[in-house]
Amino acid sequence: MTDNYNFETSEYGINSKGIHLLRSRYNYKSFLAKDIKRIRIAKGMELNNWIVILAIGVGILIFGIKYINEVYQALFDDSYGKIYIEEIAMSIVLILTGTYFTYKSLTSGNQIFIETYSGDKKKLSLQDIKKQNLESELREFIRTHFQNIQVEV
Repeated sequence: MTDNYNFETSEYGINSKGIHLLRSRYNYKSFLAKDIKRIRIAKGMELNNWIVILAIGVGILIFGIKYINEVYQALFDDSYGKIYIEEIAMSIVLILTGTYFTYKSLTSGNQIFIETYSGDKKKLSLQDIKKQNLESELREFIRTHFQNIQVEV
C-alpha cells in the first residue's frame, strides 16, 4: 500500500500522519505524529560515518603525495632506472581518490533530526527537497501540521 505524501524523496515521505521511511516508494517504517517528541531542521553532515571516511581520505591523500614525490625524485635521479607510466597514473589516482573522500566527508547540508518518545533517533537529508525548491514549504508544513510536537525549524 502506498500513501500520498505531501513531500517525498527516495528515502522518506512526509504527510500529516507523520514521517515515513521508504524503500522503492513503499513504507517500511513510520514515525507517526503522535509518537514524535521533537523535530529539528539544522545543518549536519551528509555522511553518517564522516570521521571514518575523512581519516581514510587523508590517509590515501598522504600516501598519494608521498608516492608522487618519490616518482618526481626518480625522474631527476639517474641511478633509479625506468619509471613506468603506471607509477605516475597510480599516484594521480591516489591523490584524486583521497581528495574526493576528504571532500565528501566534509560536506554538510540541512537535515531533519527526528526524536521519538521511545528514544528512537533518525537523521534524514533535505538535499532532494532542496533540489525541488520545496524547503520553505516543508518548513511551513512541519510548523502547521505537527503543532503538538517540539519543532525547531
